Amino acid sequence: MITSAVLAAGSLTSPATSAAPPAQGPRFAETARVDFYQSDNDASGHGEGRAYVGMLTADASGNFTGTVAAPSLVVGDRVTATATDATNSTSEFGTNLVVQPLVTSSARSRSPARRSRRGR
Repeated sequence: MITSAVLAAGSLTSPATSAAPPAQGPRFAETARVDFYQSDNDASGHGEGRAYVGMLTADASGNFTGTVAAPSLVVGDRVTATATDATNSTSEFGTNLVVQPLVTSSARSRSPARRSRRGR
């Protein structure tokens, strides 16, 4: 369901992923509500939602992208999500993802190789 979780300035971003898990077919695709949760650290990798974070709505193709306010999350926390269709059928919790920091292009350009060349 979600393939990445990036935290920047207290907001969680989950870019352009599909709200329709393949095993569940298209019934969750169109205009599904995707609810994000801070997850427990269950060994199965599919933990339960410990605390509600926020929601996004999928487009008609089942894709969503956006940012939800997440002031209680920190980098390293785990998040999961569910999808709920127009008839209020809800998916199981998705795979836990570790919240990652936002990496900017300026941070990428400061690789160790670049820094060592500048230091000469």
